[in-house]
Amino acid sequence: MPILLGSCENEEEQNLLFEESQSISLLFDKAEVEKAELKEKLAYKNYHLTNLMEEALRLNPDFDQNTYKKPGKAQGLRPFYFDDLFSQDIVGKGRRTINDSIQFSLNAFIDLDGGSWHPYVHKIKEGRGSEPLFLINSYDPDTEKEIVQGYKLGSAGKLQLKYRDLSEDDVFGASPVQEAIGSDVYVLGISPKDQEAMLPEPFEEFNDGEIPEPSSGEGASGGGSSGAGSDAPEDLQIQKIMIKDKKESWIEKADVYIYGYAMSGNPNFFQPLGYYWGDRVTIDGAQIRNNPEYKLGKFSNSDVNNGTFKTINKHMMDKSEFSGTFISYIIYEYDGFPAPLKSVYFNRPDGSDAKISYRSYNQKYISAQVRACDVFEHDDFFVLNGFGNVIENSVIEYHFSPSY
Repeated sequence: MPILLGSCENEEEQNLLFEESQSISLLFDKAEVEKAELKEKLAYKNYHLTNLMEEALRLNPDFDQNTYKKPGKAQGLRPFYFDDLFSQDIVGKGRRTINDSIQFSLNAFIDLDGGSWHPYVHKIKEGRGSEPLFLINSYDPDTEKEIVQGYKLGSAGKLQLKYRDLSEDDVFGASPVQEAIGSDVYVLGISPKDQEAMLPEPFEEFNDGEIPEPSSGEGASGGGSSGAGSDAPEDLQIQKIMIKDKKESWIEKADVYIYGYAMSGNPNFFQPLGYYWGDRVTIDGAQIRNNPEYKLGKFSNSDVNNGTFKTINKHMMDKSEFSGTFISYIIYEYDGFPAPLKSVYFNRPDGSDAKISYRSYNQKYISAQVRACDVFEHDDFFVLNGFGNVIENSVIEYHFSPSY
């Protein structure tokens, strides 16, 4: 029995070929979804996001005019997790029961395909019209590009797929699509579990094109500290990064991540990047030192277009005069479900291979091996001594700590 998620009312919609028609069993069976094709996974994501949005609008059409009470949270228009929208602080008064379908959609991305994500809604354009437009970041396996799909609200309160690939000009340009003229525009998406900071920042066009002030630790910069006149660095850091090619769609910033492991001539030595990063805080019961993956920064369209460096100052390894330890890593643009896992293989001094995987629709920015010492015991095995080096290719540039 098919569930029809799209509706054809004009020639453009007829060309959508009902891409989001899926069986009931697939939409509500995580085990089957994990084994499904990418197009089916994309349909699963869209179904549960639109299902949550429909229910939120039914219970409280003015949901975005309210704020839930959490300490330290800015008031006003901003992204909302659907978990919060369905809490008593936002929707309804007194006790109520969420039906099984909504409860499943709230948990549809938890413990799925090796990760967990929370669904959210984010207003990026404010209007007074009665036909809001809802956008979902998606992916076209045929063209291998990320796209933005547009949904409209039908008379029955159901979101219907109207546009398969909307551009930024279609929403903010001089001749936008009908639903974007004077109407609210929302983005529906998912972000990593329990990382509220991962929610989108205010959309640049929504703020009349003004670029927000850089936040601490991630601000725009002409470069990190040069180290001139100071003592020799005691650790190896990535000081600043510039992204030259933003592969993410226009509604999302590029989440630039690093994923790496420390290795040596011993093939059994395989320590996650966090082992050397010093922070011993606990996140959800697991020490951060056991984590091989970290976010380096978010890069917007303007960051890329303007050639903006962001200061990172991420510790890699402690300085050592003689060491057989090095870090093999990749820097890439992170994408959540249903982006596939890709793999990179690194050589070890003994000739064996080490595998590192990352989740992204796109190819990595770079893969490299780096050490933090003057003398490296494996003379026939080249690993970059990071200090003082600038790493650059056609899509990324980043600087390590100043040289000794």
